[in-house]
Order: sequence, then structure tokens, then C-alpha cells
Amino acid sequence: MDFHGEFQSVSPMSHCDGLVLFPTDTKVYVINPATGDVLKLPDGQKDDNPSLFPSVGFGFDPRSNTHKIARYFYRCVDHIMQTYDARMEVFTIGQDGSGDCWRERVESPPYPVRSLQIAVRCKGSLIWKVSEMLVKPHPHAALFLSEEKIAAPV
Repeated sequence: MDFHGEFQSVSPMSHCDGLVLFPTDTKVYVINPATGDVLKLPDGQKDDNPSLFPSVGFGFDPRSNTHKIARYFYRCVDHIMQTYDARMEVFTIGQDGSGDCWRERVESPPYPVRSLQIAVRCKGSLIWKVSEMLVKPHPHAALFLSEEKIAAPV
């Protein structure tokens, strides 16, 4: 595929049910290699700190029969004071009327996650490793998104 210079770099990719999540420094794409179809997702919320690339996860929700992309991003970060404001938003593919925009989660994630991280998918959950740079004492924790709720660390 030729994206005609639409981006400079590609973050780690993920896959689910034959579809490939292709996050870049400018957009997120979902590619179906079998058909050659490319879905270019609309812009999500703007990150105030572009050096901290969003972390994404890709999975399938059997309850709604849809694929979902979760995007964890920082609105602001102060590494010296170890403060941050992070959010999570979800994009749904395959559901009439709801798959055309990112929906921000009402709850703020309870922990920061590492930038440029692809969530691990396991038994219907997306799991991210917590960033140790912004939390002291360093937690031995993971952040997971399951059934549309952000749960406590495990």
C-alpha cells in the first residue's frame, strides 16, 4: 500500500480477526489485507504533548459484534512534578451510526501507561503496562479495559 507520505513513522501494529491496526504519528488505520480495504479513522482528541504518542489497543466485542479500538492519550504531562492528565477514547467499527467518531470514556484512567504501547488482548480485555515514570512508588500493576469499563489494576 502506498500512503503517499501521509505520515512519518509507524507505531507498533496489532491484529484481530484478520484485520490489522496500523497506528502512525498522524492517523490510525485499520487494514483488511484480504480485501485491500483501508479504514482511516478520524482524528481523536488532541494530545497536548506530541512527544508522548498515544497507546492503542484493538479487539472484538462479541456482545455487539463489533471491532473496537481503544486509544489512551495524555492531555498534559509534567515529568518533574510527576503529574498528568490522561484520557481514553474508543472507536467502534461495524455498528450502524456509532462507528464514525471517537467516544471519550467518562472515567479517567486510574494510572498512566507507557507511550507507543500496543495493548495485549486477552479473553475480551485490553491490557496496558503502567508507566513507572509518572507514579511513585512504582506500582506492580496493569491497566485493563474490559466490557467498556476501566477496571482497577491487577
